[in-house]
Amino acid sequence: MKRAIGVWRCIACALALIAAGGPTLAQNYPGRPVRIILPVPPGGGVDVLGRIISQKLSEALGERFVAENRSGASTVIGSTAVARAMPDGYTLLVNAALFIAGPLITKNVPYDPVTDFAPVTQIAAGPLFLVTSAKFSANSITELIALAKARPGELSIANPGTGSTMDFAQAMFRLKTGIRVLTPAYNGTGPAVMDVMTGQITATFTTPPSAMSLVRNGRLKILGVSSKARSALVPEMPTISESAPADLESALADFEFITWGGLWAPAKTPRDIVDKLQKTVAQIVQRPEVRQLLATQGLEPVASTPEQFADFTRGEIDKLAKLIRDANLKFE
Repeated sequence: MKRAIGVWRCIACALALIAAGGPTLAQNYPGRPVRIILPVPPGGGVDVLGRIISQKLSEALGERFVAENRSGASTVIGSTAVARAMPDGYTLLVNAALFIAGPLITKNVPYDPVTDFAPVTQIAAGPLFLVTSAKFSANSITELIALAKARPGELSIANPGTGSTMDFAQAMFRLKTGIRVLTPAYNGTGPAVMDVMTGQITATFTTPPSAMSLVRNGRLKILGVSSKARSALVPEMPTISESAPADLESALADFEFITWGGLWAPAKTPRDIVDKLQKTVAQIVQRPEVRQLLATQGLEPVASTPEQFADFTRGEIDKLAKLIRDANLKFE
């Protein structure tokens, strides 16, 4: 009888632990090294952001968070690995806008960015710059649009990567302004920016790290900022919506494309682990030294809740899907 009572007590304790499994898991997490998959080659914006977060999570939680590059197929390879991983918090993903754009522009992507992942937090975000050569005659968005309309099909806005934020930004800019320009495709922002600098291409949307040194050296100039608010890096530079010509004020009033990075876990990861990660990241990105590191990438902290990040992601997917339809964009 005593043995039976003991067995039932053990079962009762086990059931109690299961019922309270969330807090127990969170208290013990992480109990071993955590992999953060970066589905990009080393050196880019997602890689830099992922390594900042990996290092600071290691320091904050007392266990190794190991950044692992697993690039290929426009982030699909690394993202798929996370989608298929055990939902235990020990395999995470840092990615950006191309992650949610993938299923919209490529057939047979083996994951759904909404249902196959647990959103943890949008880590940080920042604007794009529309840049041109320092020698180019236009000095503002209004002047660029006027030139493009006066010379239809002659000017060019580079596409630094199919499905990238810069690609969608130039498509939206063309759609809302009605200009006809060439859109040569490049494999990355570096080559695109170099051809803009030398005058072979009229302009391109690019990230602040790709542009700022050339702007400071007088080889590029910024025509406009793609966010709704001005950039802290160049507060004197107006946003695209601010600098729209009078006849396009309404069309460009809501123009916004930002570069951003987020943290995801596999779907069904325990909510208490997701919450612990989110709260830790929120504390990390507000540290002065981390804010400074983010600023060098043209980013500012966001640290949204999982619900806010999920809403943002769905909103961005809807926005891109509408742009693809309205602009009749084709992806090969």
